[in-house]
Amino acid sequence: SPEYSHGYLVPIFSIVLLWNKIDLLDLSKLKVNVWGIGLIAIAIVTRFLSFRYYMEWFDLLSIIPFVGGIVLLSGGWHAFKWSASSVLFLAFMLPLPFTLEVALRDPLRKIGTTVSTYVMQTLGLPALAEGNVILVDEARIGVTEACSGMSMLMVFFAFSTAMALFIRERPFWEKALVIGSAIPIAIFANVTRITVTGLLYATGFSNITEAEKNH
Repeated sequence: SPEYSHGYLVPIFSIVLLWNKIDLLDLSKLKVNVWGIGLIAIAIVTRFLSFRYYMEWFDLLSIIPFVGGIVLLSGGWHAFKWSASSVLFLAFMLPLPFTLEVALRDPLRKIGTTVSTYVMQTLGLPALAEGNVILVDEARIGVTEACSGMSMLMVFFAFSTAMALFIRERPFWEKALVIGSAIPIAIFANVTRITVTGLLYATGFSNITEAEKNH
């Protein structure tokens, strides 16, 4: 899915997060812990139930307890606590549940359409919003599901969470502020993209480009 194309980078970020706190790993405390088998069993059962009841998202989610179980089994509680944030960070490579994705996408489309129309009007363009379509002169700019800003929101959430995990010896509220900043940044970036598209239509750039393609 293009909305989760950043997922390929998530495991790399997880490894970097581990390396960032390698100084906190005490090799003398590493030991086998059979409780890890329990987590691996939970992952296997989760996969089985997801196939049995057609719950695809839980099949994907099972990778988290599986990796955590391997760490606990091979390194004990010390390794488990040391790697917990990196293991949980792997969740960012998983798509959101369909119901939650739909619930977020429509409000994001509405916000993107409304705010972009207001910005265009402020810049002097004859912009008018009709549903999720922006009319600029004779041009119709459709804010489709792909332009809802979901992909930007997921990318910025993953990036801001990674930055918050990198920050050490900082109060919790500062880390929460960094993570929360993903929402306004994603909305701003999406509004900017839609507004620039409207400006290009208004200046005739798109018409020229289309004519050149036909030619």
